[in-house]
Amino acid sequence: MKILNGKLIALVFFFSLIPLLAMENPVEKRSFITTTIGDIQELAYDISYENGEDYQLITSPELVKRCLYILGLNDTSTPLDIRYHYDLLLEKLSKTSPLYDLVTMAYNKLIRMLFEFGDYQEEVQYLFLTTDKNIEQIELKEKSLPDDHVTYKNLLINGTINSLKKYQKQFELEKQLTPLVPKEILYQLPVEESYPSIEGRYNKYMVKNSLHKLIALERMKKISHQKLKNKLFEVERFREAYKQYLKEK
Repeated sequence: MKILNGKLIALVFFFSLIPLLAMENPVEKRSFITTTIGDIQELAYDISYENGEDYQLITSPELVKRCLYILGLNDTSTPLDIRYHYDLLLEKLSKTSPLYDLVTMAYNKLIRMLFEFGDYQEEVQYLFLTTDKNIEQIELKEKSLPDDHVTYKNLLINGTINSLKKYQKQFELEKQLTPLVPKEILYQLPVEESYPSIEGRYNKYMVKNSLHKLIALERMKKISHQKLKNKLFEVERFREAYKQYLKEK
């Protein structure tokens, strides 16, 4: 009887360690964010075939390609690369630069596309919410020569910025990333509404529907995964309408 009790205690102790072991070795939990975009697109095809859902990674391949290009990436890059390049680009770009908004727009669009995968949402949340330092640690963890990798990435980011500036594509690319949206439908305002009123409504809406708040609501089970997806799409459309409005006013 003592032997049996001893085994039970050992089993209880072992299973109590599982969460701690998972925390110590999070590689498996983060497999999605280290998978190439090309492979994720293939996964999207398979999932779409099974459940009939449309995923923007496969329904808008040209948009995906443009967003990746803006960040200095391609379909062999990973979601981790998307966040890492975004951080590196923002380190070098002034907030007043047209490229700053362009890079942010491309990053947000890609993140929203990745959020469509419910089974991997927790990883994408981590990717979005964690610090720049943690992202860099994960990025460099598997590199045999981290210093060389940092140097290479620095040159790549400089090349990306210079390329966008040289050919002055930021305006052309931004236009491609921003489809025309009837602002009066989204704002539910008359066309003659004053700029301060529209700006105020826009700022209030974006604060209320920030990605951090939406993620928190989904985590607390106050909104469903589907509602989160729908809201992310709505927010993106709202942002696009506002940028269109600023160009027209």
